[in-house]
Amino acid sequence: MNNKNVIEKVKKAIDKYGTGSGTAAMSGGMSTLHKKIEKRTAKIAGKESSVLFSTGYTANLGAISSLVGKNGLLLVDREAHRSIFDGCKLSDSKYFPFKHNDVRDLESSLESFSGEFENVFVFVDAAYSMSGEFAPLNEIVELKKKHKFYLFVDEAHSFGIYGENGSGY
Repeated sequence: MNNKNVIEKVKKAIDKYGTGSGTAAMSGGMSTLHKKIEKRTAKIAGKESSVLFSTGYTANLGAISSLVGKNGLLLVDREAHRSIFDGCKLSDSKYFPFKHNDVRDLESSLESFSGEFENVFVFVDAAYSMSGEFAPLNEIVELKKKHKFYLFVDEAHSFGIYGENGSGY
């Protein structure tokens, strides 16, 4: 990157904070810069707070494996990022893929598993990294009016780019 504004800000940050340990906050310690990033991210997303992970991959592993209870059903778009599938594996819940961006197939899965599980989660990427396609979020949200489930949208490839002030797709 050769953006003079970015280079100047990096120089000022190095002068003020040094170069650091070159590792994630979890292993190298939480700095004031980490806390600023969390606050800024929460503000952009319109949330009370946020949690900083070292990568999107570890964010999905941590969030998915900790959010889902034992008797959960996880329905995952077939083209979701690998980290979503790996997070589902760590959750100890049953997970099933549905056809990519196919709201009818998702609804069919929701209907066929109706009543069997305490918590149902649907996992999609807002923007799919391999194809560049966007999830049909409006249609999936409409499904929530008919079926009870939690919607988990991975905004890794849309946060900071799309939406009001970069808040995501």
